[in-house]
Amino acid sequence: MSNVTTIQNGILTRLATHLGSTWSTLDYIIDLSQNKFRRQEKRYGVRALGSSQVEGRIHAITQDQVFEVILVHSYATTQKDDSDKVTKTLLLQDAVQTLYNDLVSNLCGADGVVIHTFDLSIDEPDYLDTEKVVILRFSFTVKHHNVLT
Repeated sequence: MSNVTTIQNGILTRLATHLGSTWSTLDYIIDLSQNKFRRQEKRYGVRALGSSQVEGRIHAITQDQVFEVILVHSYATTQKDDSDKVTKTLLLQDAVQTLYNDLVSNLCGADGVVIHTFDLSIDEPDYLDTEKVVILRFSFTVKHHNVLT
């Protein structure tokens, strides 16, 4: 198994452990509009983005790999205000901080492969109003190495 797959699986495991059983994985992570959302739904996904080789250890290839985590939470709408949309957005933003801290302190669930995690970037929230969900994406860089044999 490649390091990227190992790290992605580790991240998914850490997210599942931390978020708990009320959260489920997204069926589609590239085109979110293909997912079918229900009321009171919380979902997540992970995907590997770009990477680059960097200076590192002798007898190893060291890379900085960017991963993106996608969090989705449904919200209720009323004609009075958008308070539930705001509340769910803040809930996701708080979750990002907690999840990122967990990923950093647990080496993305891929101990022995991951050197460290850094460069957190949180995107502005998106809203699929037709599906009544808020989407929050965050990305970070994982430095990892492949030992040459």
